[in-house]
Amino acid sequence: MTPWWIAAVVAAQIFLITGNLFFKRAMVLTHHTPVPRGRFAGLFGTGIMAMTIYFFTWTGLMQTDTPLSKQYPFEALALIGMVAVSILFLGERLSERSWLGIGLVAMGLIMIAFS
Repeated sequence: MTPWWIAAVVAAQIFLITGNLFFKRAMVLTHHTPVPRGRFAGLFGTGIMAMTIYFFTWTGLMQTDTPLSKQYPFEALALIGMVAVSILFLGERLSERSWLGIGLVAMGLIMIAFS
């Protein structure tokens, strides 16, 4: 794993997290009557754009010599990042059990990265 590869994996996960955040914000708007179409379209469109960049970045990473068994566990970065984004931008709270799960995911990711 080269520094370029690691940077590309992190960038891909950031785009995945960003896309999900914009999708969530857009979907929350659907509870309003009337739905603010311009704002919804902007948020949803930004989510689609971020997810598209994620898709092509991740697909490009699959073209490298890194085995999929080493690459795929880095998807766990998105889980950890999504929790952080949910807390920071959506005001969500986590239980102690959830924090324990996140810690286990992080430890697993570290073990795979250094194996």
